[in-house]
Amino acid sequence: MMRRFLLTIISVLCLSAFAQTQHFYTSDQLSSNQITAICQDRTGYIWVGTEYGLNKYDGYRFKNYLYDKNNPASINSNNVVSLFVDSKGTLWAGCGAGICYYNSANDEFERLQFPIKRPVRVNDMLQEDENHLLLGTAGYGLFRIALNTLRIDSVHNYANPDDNDYFSHILIDEKGNFWKAGSTPVVSIRLNNSRHTIQTLESPFGTVTDFINYEGGVLMVCRKGLAYYRDGRLQTDFIDTSILNSENMQLRSALLDTAGNLFIGTLGQGLCWVPKGTRRLLRYDYSNGSFDLNTSN
Repeated sequence: MMRRFLLTIISVLCLSAFAQTQHFYTSDQLSSNQITAICQDRTGYIWVGTEYGLNKYDGYRFKNYLYDKNNPASINSNNVVSLFVDSKGTLWAGCGAGICYYNSANDEFERLQFPIKRPVRVNDMLQEDENHLLLGTAGYGLFRIALNTLRIDSVHNYANPDDNDYFSHILIDEKGNFWKAGSTPVVSIRLNNSRHTIQTLESPFGTVTDFINYEGGVLMVCRKGLAYYRDGRLQTDFIDTSILNSENMQLRSALLDTAGNLFIGTLGQGLCWVPKGTRRLLRYDYSNGSFDLNTSN
């Protein structure tokens, strides 16, 4: 099952920092076992970003894409930080030194230029509307790509002036509000109103590592716990996380599947989930069976 493979990769992502041995092996290996990002494109390929290169999985083997200083059609750098598939089906790779998109016709990458002449680390991406992407960066603020021209422009007034550099994680919620987390526990919310009012709140569980739209609100995945915000109320007990050792708890990522089940990636404590309709975090048990990409769902 494709879902089983995705969960296997997520588990590797959770455990790789501790050099555990739960890996998915094929005849052609990943360029690195330090996985940083995963996504699936519209044609079914699984893309895996690592600290040393980008990898495409077709159900049988991995193909590696590495930075080559002599090849402008290679990725920007081998440190692949974020991956995103836009509304037109284009795969984007945010790297430690810029951004590029995949040209499937030529099996190569096209690099875009930022308006600043520095290597920009692209931490996160999202679709702002049909014709624009927003890029969150580490230390250089927020940027917007116009998909019709591929021009990148700096974006202002999406956070307070004293908090306008680090956009490590970004989200647009179901009401159109823009969420931003940086290098501190402070979260910024740009409201979707006529004044675009900016509100802030502080994460009760440390730095935010991911956002996800969840049951009409926003779930904040923080290093030391889960916080839930809806209709102006911040809840710290919306989901029971008692199954995890609180002293060693380090949450990293979240994924909501098409059935409404919530998966939470951790560092060192494996993959957990909240089945749809429940409020309790459970450990996810699965086996690493083989699968056929052509029959997966």
